[in-house]
Amino acid sequence: MREGVWIVALTGDYVWVTDHAHTIQIPGQAERLGLTNEVAEQIRLIRWDFNGAGRRAILLMAMAHGLIRARGHGSSITFEFTVPIREAIKGAKPFLEAVAGPHSYCSFTNLGTNESVGFFWKDSPKPGARV
Repeated sequence: MREGVWIVALTGDYVWVTDHAHTIQIPGQAERLGLTNEVAEQIRLIRWDFNGAGRRAILLMAMAHGLIRARGHGSSITFEFTVPIREAIKGAKPFLEAVAGPHSYCSFTNLGTNESVGFFWKDSPKPGARV
């Protein structure tokens, strides 16, 4: 997996993307991911700049409203978000069930708290397990 994905933490719905910040600014995309029209408009008003402050602001605003940013790196997948880690893992589960192999390494990082956890998909936390 090398593409990027936006995942809705609450529902597990996901959309493949090439660039997270650019895609979420396209009219209709933020709304498709469950963001309100007001939040979508706020995201579209942020100036997108490749790897700059604008791009980071776009990503953080989307994550602040329940989206998980995921990107594949060969046999590993990174997930960034601001919801609690347990919610992120639960939200990413449908995506992981669709694309991950048992030896896919999953790295989850809460950008708000800097908490992180990593595991191979075959060893993923079971419901109710402490994360």
